[in-house]
Amino acid sequence: PIDIISHPMKIPLSILLILPLLVSCNQKEPSSPIEVLQNSLAKTSNGNQWQSVASSSWKSVQITTIRGKEPVKYELVHFNKFPDYQRIDAYSAGNQIYSQYYTPTKNMMIRMETEKKGFADIPAKEVFKTPVFKVLKNVDRLELSDSISESSRFYKLMDTITKGIYLFDKTTYLLHSEQQVSNYGKRSTTFEAYKTIGNYVVPTKITTSIPTSGYTQEEILSEVKINPSLGENVFTIDESEREVVVGRTIPNFSFQDLDNPQNQFTNSHLMGKVVLLDFWATWCKPCIKEIPNIQNLYEKYKDKDFEVLSISLDTSAEFVKNFRKNHYPLNWKNTILTKAFKDIQAQNMEVSALPKVILFDKEGTIIAVDQEAKGKALETILEKTFQ
Repeated sequence: PIDIISHPMKIPLSILLILPLLVSCNQKEPSSPIEVLQNSLAKTSNGNQWQSVASSSWKSVQITTIRGKEPVKYELVHFNKFPDYQRIDAYSAGNQIYSQYYTPTKNMMIRMETEKKGFADIPAKEVFKTPVFKVLKNVDRLELSDSISESSRFYKLMDTITKGIYLFDKTTYLLHSEQQVSNYGKRSTTFEAYKTIGNYVVPTKITTSIPTSGYTQEEILSEVKINPSLGENVFTIDESEREVVVGRTIPNFSFQDLDNPQNQFTNSHLMGKVVLLDFWATWCKPCIKEIPNIQNLYEKYKDKDFEVLSISLDTSAEFVKNFRKNHYPLNWKNTILTKAFKDIQAQNMEVSALPKVILFDKEGTIIAVDQEAKGKALETILEKTFQ
């Protein structure tokens, strides 16, 4: 059962005026970030027992809006086994859209909304137990301020490295919000609707906003369970349908040249070259972050039969044209799939998330995929290939 901690009620003005005085008299002001965090953990569990939580699960509804477009609504199911295992299943109108798995040996996203499954090896993700743990991990670089001001409801912790800000309610010690800088701009997350689940207090409404991208996401949690019994197969990843893997031959493709629509880029045209297929989009900041690395490696190895083919999943070629004019020229081969993830060629390449990169050799054999073909890993494998 879920019990709301407190209910809205009318409070006489006289009580509101003396409440700060009562709080300041009866509650010792914290003198350091660690005291704020310890108080928060103590307030959200019976005797600060968060470390004893071995597993959790919850259902939620997630609604995302980008630049005022029609909201995308997913029903999510989370399974967590601490410290390393997590699975997230997403459904839309009763149909499963994707699953994300995080394990000690492999992290993967599997997309299911098309005829063929899409697979992507993805970066590790910290398993969510309580948002305070993330703050506690970097406590040595936090500064506490605003702990005396009567005009503020919050204790403010600031990360001196990232300049991230965390606000904790002075009365309840609950984390109210955090502000960070992401690849997409300043990101603000609020934690609300705290409810008691067993001996623990957790936020059941989490709202994220990135104003510069016109991005808002609201997730409402329900059916939260602490220490549920999870089956042995919950975190098993089924890759039996996967074909775009190291050692296999790259699937046949035929992409239209974005700069000269009369030309086609096919397997046979690129045979004899080491080729990087780079699936990206102008709205994908991690994709853009990788471009300088690709550009440097292209300049270094283009005379040694290294080729790059950038495949945009934007809805309009005009977006790509403007990006190449104002940001990076992408002075290699380019094409676009305006149907994005639903394009049959994206499906054939098992594109599940962006950026998706596939590297194959002169014989058409795949030699690296996803994380193995990005950043320093891509540089290393190209050095070995062309040495």
